[in-house]
Formats: sequence, structure tokens, C-alpha cells
Amino acid sequence: YILKSLTANRKLLKANPPLTSVTGDHGDHHGVQSVFEVEGMLAPVFTPMSEEGAVNLSVIPAYMEHLKKHRVNGILVSGTTGEGMLLKVEERKSLLEAWVSVARPAQMKVIAQVGGGPLPDVLELAKHAEKLNVDGIMTLPELYYKPRTVDQLISYLQTVSAAAPTLPLVYYDFPMMSGVNVNMKELFTSASSKLPNFKGAKADLNVAEQVAHLLAQDQKIFIANHHIAPSVLMGHDSSIATVVNLFPELVHNIRQAVKDGEVAKARLLQRRLNALVDAIASKGDFVSSMKTAMELKTGIRVGPTRSPLVPLNCVQRKDLRNSLIELDCSNIGGIIAPVFTPVDSDGVVNLSVIPQYAQYLQDQGVDGILVAGTAGEGPTVNVTDMKHMIDAWINVSKSLNLSVIIQLGGRPLPDLQKLAAYSEQAGADAIMTLPELYYKPTTARQLVYFMQEVARYAPETPILYYHIPSYTDVDGLDMVEFWRLATQRIPTFLGIKSAVFETSLMLQDQVKDDQKIFIADSLYLAPAVLMGFRDIIMIEINLFPTLVEEVVSNGSRGYTKTAISKYRRMRELRSVITKEGGSISALKEAMPLVSGIDVGSIRPPEIRLTTDQTIRLEQRLRNAGVDIVNSEFQD
Repeated sequence: YILKSLTANRKLLKANPPLTSVTGDHGDHHGVQSVFEVEGMLAPVFTPMSEEGAVNLSVIPAYMEHLKKHRVNGILVSGTTGEGMLLKVEERKSLLEAWVSVARPAQMKVIAQVGGGPLPDVLELAKHAEKLNVDGIMTLPELYYKPRTVDQLISYLQTVSAAAPTLPLVYYDFPMMSGVNVNMKELFTSASSKLPNFKGAKADLNVAEQVAHLLAQDQKIFIANHHIAPSVLMGHDSSIATVVNLFPELVHNIRQAVKDGEVAKARLLQRRLNALVDAIASKGDFVSSMKTAMELKTGIRVGPTRSPLVPLNCVQRKDLRNSLIELDCSNIGGIIAPVFTPVDSDGVVNLSVIPQYAQYLQDQGVDGILVAGTAGEGPTVNVTDMKHMIDAWINVSKSLNLSVIIQLGGRPLPDLQKLAAYSEQAGADAIMTLPELYYKPTTARQLVYFMQEVARYAPETPILYYHIPSYTDVDGLDMVEFWRLATQRIPTFLGIKSAVFETSLMLQDQVKDDQKIFIADSLYLAPAVLMGFRDIIMIEINLFPTLVEEVVSNGSRGYTKTAISKYRRMRELRSVITKEGGSISALKEAMPLVSGIDVGSIRPPEIRLTTDQTIRLEQRLRNAGVDIVNSEFQD
């Protein structure tokens, strides 16, 4: 489809540009013609549901943040993807209100799909949408007393448009579901003359090709499927496709490649998108599969589908998770903060700090968190407290679209296995483990066996190895052999967090598309990024997330001087802090000073800073030009 005649079609469109419309030039009609300025990538948003099937509006703010972060231009509410036809009128109203309330501050366009119900309900929803001043309404045809002719369909659309006369109207053409299949060229010709606010349709690529020469300047075809590359090649660069929710960056890159004339690149990216859609859709009902994939890919809890749609069962969900991992579509990666474990003045784990902490990280653009790692003093936390921490971090992080990795190691294997099972049940995105600390593995085979024993208690959850010989004394293993065996024998093996840069370099060529190497030593951050590493887990992310992000973003774009400048500043500040004591102890004491998040002091057996050391630490940071957010001392 991409290769055959699309370039010719695009040239044809340029030679015969679309008809332009002037306000009031669509024939003899009444009413005010609306302005329609919606284009680009639109997401037909899922309707978040609780496990009991109730609409869950609390997820919507985080969902909007995800879309905004990935440059989505607008949303369609209550479409097929959003299960609009399965919602009560009041639910659809509340849902639209919730989306509008977050879309406006985000400068996101909103189209309300009002069709799919009895005509009185459709008209009520259209009037409600107009009161909310959305950017347009969309409607399906009547679903039972189906229009059989273009004139019958036009009459229906006129009735709907009259209920919201100031809003643009888009027709939702989906014959496979609605059973209404009229001549779309006749529909566009007739609607353009009889409906002042008719602005186009959501339809497939075949329809787009049929009506391209009929489109007025203010009319559009929103492509309704994932055929992004051929659509843009044909001149239709606006789409409302389910995949925009899950893979917005991939969709954006396909569109940009076509616009830049890089057709070969667009073809490769489109093939990847096709493979993803095929893998997801093969697991069950399309909406149910996509909704489950949305959770697995992004971490946003959109919940199950509503009856009569059938949610994926445990086997299907596991199969889908494995397929996404194989296609490198887990939501694990990027800049991950190894969070400090908050404690009170008595050294007791303080869960009340976690919501504020997670919000701070999300506000700073961090992609995820690692719980109970070295910075989090994981090996000093007992099993009961670990469970409480797992629940607290997962509950708050999922609402903020942060991925969650749980580090389990540093304890007897039975406890480790128990926590692995608990982490999977709680919804962790991945688990991580240190090696056995007393009966240390001396060969790669022994280390893989140990990880197998952990992984079998969380069979659906990706697992990472934590390579930090300076703490574990497990060194000298053949890490290439370890990687090979782990890949062969552990289906969920995701990769490693490596505190040894030489090991990371050694393994770089071994990494498959669905695997990761997380760089853990800030000393090598800039060199690592400049050599192609993009996944980072290091303690400095807690204190200086913006600096770390600037190193990664500038280095990955080839701005070497800027990346190195930011890297040197980060290392300078780390040096300022660690002059007053052990690195973790000093960095934890500095956390409230630079972020305002009071995570408390380090717990035994590590040694906390004295009061004098903390006073000097604050003064050193001031001297280094750091704004102190939360000073504990008065001059």
C-alpha cells in the first residue's frame, strides 16, 4: 500500500487541490457555520473502569499527562475504543466533563462522540457537548432503524447538528460495526450543501481516497486505523486511531518520516506498528486487547472492558505481556530514580511521604522508580515493611504513569521468592535481584540458576539482575555467558542494572530489542549516553533530575558540549555533598535540602551524618549556587 501509487496520488492531490469553502457558501441553510481547527494525532481515549465496571474518573489527569507528554493533539471521547455505546447518558456526560477539565489547561482539542444510542439521548449528549464548548461533535448513524440512503443519513445528521448548532459535526463511518454503508462521495457532496457545520468524517483510507477531491478547505478525513504512512502520503495527516494511545511516539515518527521524504524509514516504522497491532489484536476482542495493552505498555490503569465485551483472561493477559516484551514494548526504561526509603526520626519506614515524593519525581519528568535498591537501603528492610512499601509505591506511581521496579535481593531466598510473588500480584512492572550474598555464585550458570528460582515465583513479570560487585563481592563471572544463558532459560529476563561500565560495554552487543542495560554509575553518565546507552538508574536522579535529563537528551541528540557541561555540574554537586560523609548517607541528608522531600536519615548499619556535618552540607550547597528548598537550620 505504501509502495504502490501513493506518491502518484500525492502528486495528483497537489495538482488538483481540495475545494476551498467560504463561510455561508454551502447552499441554502440556516445557522452559523463553525470554525473547525482540529488536526494531527488524536487519541480515541479509553474509558477508565474499576474492576467492578464503574467509570473511574480519577485516572484521567494522569492519562492526559501521558498524552500531552507525547505530543498528542487532541482526544475523541466515547468512541469505539472508549466504549461509549456501553455507557449511560449520565456517565458519558461526567466522562466528557472530566476530560474537558484537563484538556483545556493542556491545550488539547476535544471531540465528543455522541452517537450510538436512542436519538433523544444523542441529542441530549450533543447539547451537553455544546455547553462544554468542545471543539466538535462526532456521531454514528442510527443503529437500529438504519438509514439506507444518503438522504436518510443526511436527515439524521441534520437533526443531531441542530441540537448543537454552533459545533462542527464529523460523521463516524464504521460500516463493520454500524451496518450502515452508504456512498461516501454522495454523502460528502450532499452534506456539504445541506449541513453548514459538516466538517468531514472519521473513516478508513479507502474512503479518504474516494472523497479527497471533494474536501473543502475546512473539512478533513480522520483516518480511523493504524495505516499512518500511506495516509500521510496521500495527504491525510490527521488520524483518530487507537494506537495513538499506546504508541504515540511511533505514530509521530512515522508521520514525520513521510513528511521529510524518508519513505524507506516510514515503511520500516509502519511495519513495526503493524506487527504490534497484529500481536495485540490476536489475543482477544480488539478493544479488550488494546485496553489491556494500554495498561501493560504505559502503566495507566484503564481497567477492564464493560460487558458484553469480554476482558482478557489470565492466560491471554500473560501471552500479551510476553508479546509486548518480545517486541520491546514494556513501559520500563528511560530515567529511573532509585528512591530513598523514607523513615521517621526513629528510623521507622514512613509511607506518608511517598505520594509527595512520587509527585515530585513525576513533575521532574522522571520515567519510573526503583524501590528498595542500594539508595533505598533495601537489604535493611524486613519483609512486612517491604510489602507495605511495594503497595504504597505502586498505588501512587500508577496514577502518575511512573513505571515501578522492585529490588528484592539481599535477603534469604525464601523471603525473596515470597516478595517476588507479592510484587507480581501488586502489579510491579519489573523485579530486580542481587545475587545470593553468602553462598555466592562462582559461575554464570550458578547465577542464572539463582535468578530462575526467583523468576518462577513471578512468571509474568520481567526480571533484572543487579550487578554491583563493590557491595556483593560477586565478580569475575563470564557476564557474556551469563547474558546468553539468562536469555535462553528465563523467558522474562529483561537485562541488568550495572554499576560497572566496562561490563555494560561488554554486553552492549548482546542486547536484544526487548532487553535493557541500565547504567548505574554517574561517573560514566556522559560517556555512556554518548555511546548509545539511554536507560539510567542512579541516585543523583532523586536530587538533580533535570541535570540528568539534560545530559541524556543533549547527548542523545549529539549536543556533546552541552551534555558534558551538564554532566560536570552534576558531578560537581555530588562531590560537594559527599565531602561530608558516605555517599548514600550524605545524599539522603541532602534530599530535603534540594527537593523539599523529607526522606529522613540513613538507617543502621550505615552511619548517619552528625548535626555539624549536615550544617556544613547545607552551607556547601549554598556556596555551590544551589537553592535550598527546606533548611533545617537558622543562621
